[in-house]
Amino acid sequence: MMPSRSLRQPVAGFSRLLRAGVADDVPVHNGDSRRAEALVGVAEARPRGEISEMLSRLGFAVSAEADGFRLIERIADAILGKAVERPALIIADALLPGCTGLSLLGGLRDLGWQTPVILLSPRSPDAARWQAWSSGVSGVFTAPYDMDELHSFVLSLLNHGGDDEQRIAS
Repeated sequence: MMPSRSLRQPVAGFSRLLRAGVADDVPVHNGDSRRAEALVGVAEARPRGEISEMLSRLGFAVSAEADGFRLIERIADAILGKAVERPALIIADALLPGCTGLSLLGGLRDLGWQTPVILLSPRSPDAARWQAWSSGVSGVFTAPYDMDELHSFVLSLLNHGGDDEQRIAS
């Protein structure tokens, strides 16, 4: 089941706009001295800061945004080669203002990106979880977020490359 048109519209337009600029050789983290980048799109300042701090401690260079449009700008920079590399991880609010995390996930998968995406949800009805699963989410965390569990999940993604069977946390 694909996300509804209304949920995917902002990113679908973004995908069409950028498809011509997508190159197979967009630089990715290649093990040199640069730190892999993580993007955090969380509307509320406190959890955005906590998640950013946790990712920094894990060695990521973190870019944090409070709305979906700014997050899309960061991703567009990577797609168009304005950024040094693609983000290695994206953590986003499922209900992020401007562009939902679910829409963002759908747009990235439409572009062929397999970057691990973790969605944060204030509530998680079964339909939304199923939609996230079918769109290729790496994990879904429901509020209140357990930072230790999120930390462990990110470590698991790092240790397993994000290619193993997907899990959904609650």
